[in-house]
Amino acid sequence: MVRISYYISDHGYGHATRSIAIIRRIASSFRDVNIEISCSGPLSFVKRSLDGTEGISFRDISNDFGYVTDRDLNISHDTTRMKYERWMDSWDGYVEKEIGHLTDNGVDMVISDISPQPFIVADETGIPSMAISNFTWYEIYKDLYPDLPGLAELKGAYGKADMGLILPMETGMSPFRRKKRIGLVSREPTTDYHCKRDSLDVEEQDVLVFFSLGRSVNDAGHVRVKDPLGSPDVKFITFSGYGLEFADMIVSEEETEGQDFVNASDLVISKFGYGIVSETLRCGVPMLLTGRDIMEDRKALALLEKFGVAKRLKRKDFFKRKLDLDIEEFMHSSKQNYEKIPERYSRDGTIEVVKEITELI
Repeated sequence: MVRISYYISDHGYGHATRSIAIIRRIASSFRDVNIEISCSGPLSFVKRSLDGTEGISFRDISNDFGYVTDRDLNISHDTTRMKYERWMDSWDGYVEKEIGHLTDNGVDMVISDISPQPFIVADETGIPSMAISNFTWYEIYKDLYPDLPGLAELKGAYGKADMGLILPMETGMSPFRRKKRIGLVSREPTTDYHCKRDSLDVEEQDVLVFFSLGRSVNDAGHVRVKDPLGSPDVKFITFSGYGLEFADMIVSEEETEGQDFVNASDLVISKFGYGIVSETLRCGVPMLLTGRDIMEDRKALALLEKFGVAKRLKRKDFFKRKLDLDIEEFMHSSKQNYEKIPERYSRDGTIEVVKEITELI
């Protein structure tokens, strides 16, 4: 039996959704495998998503925290720095505990997206380790706070990974000694486009817009977004908790397969997040996106605009104004541009992950 210890970041749900896609692929590719999933923030979501998948177990453990934003998507700098200092102070205890756990349970491989401490643990125990991400917390924090204490330790932790698999829309990923760029990783739709629209009572001629703020936004229930299209011919669908008074359909937060709603939509309006954007790319749906003041968002949004499949919105327009944009023309041109998008963005990265796992083990 192959035993894999899989650590998922506690920041938002994007790390979780792409990890779910990878774990589903691993579980279906290996005859005898046990995957122990360790996280805290998205744990309930991951459990519901993987319910019924054989060879899966779960641990409630806090791995990282990311950063804190306010209701307008601004970085809450004082709170983020405070949480960072507490997180760094917890490393020694975390590493000591995990060394004992991995040793006692005969783990064959460590995968992390993209918490750094598991790579220290793997290095100390001689277990092969793999990173999977489009960014590292070292790069994010260094960009936000160049003088932040502990950055060298953070970079060094990533440097202990045996392999870094780099997802599309990446930052420089400089900490990894050995790295490889792979294809897009996202969950595949589980429901046919037409069947999903029929279940939502959406007619063929209707324009269905999926709106998302993501799960990493703090105080999301207080956000008030005006109808950005101002048209009675458009139907909006979103998850509960966002305060969208104009939404036609509200999806329960207990729903796990959000990619099915993306696949059924004609347009996605969202805060940038790897989960929602990767699934939108996979489904070939035009995007209107806003971003936070972090490296990941800046680089990805510039790339998606270059491809012509997304348009960047200023946050004030995203939250408060109707869009000064010919939506029909944008959707038409975006669909055409999807036909020219680089092959890496249509390639299934989960297959490449399984191949690399086999070679590393």
